[in-house]
Amino acid sequence: MFGGGHYYGRFLLDPLPGRPLPPEGARLVSVAPAARAGAALDTAGLSHQG
Repeated sequence: MFGGGHYYGRFLLDPLPGRPLPPEGARLVSVAPAARAGAALDTAGLSHQG
């Protein structure tokens, strides 16, 4: 996840062993919170702190 041009971390979806992955549509929906968090960091001004 990037914000203000800096790398802050990542979100990882870890499926249960032996279980099928969720459908592609469900996986795409899970991207939305990560995108919103990145956008929030981008406007939070964190890159200007210590």
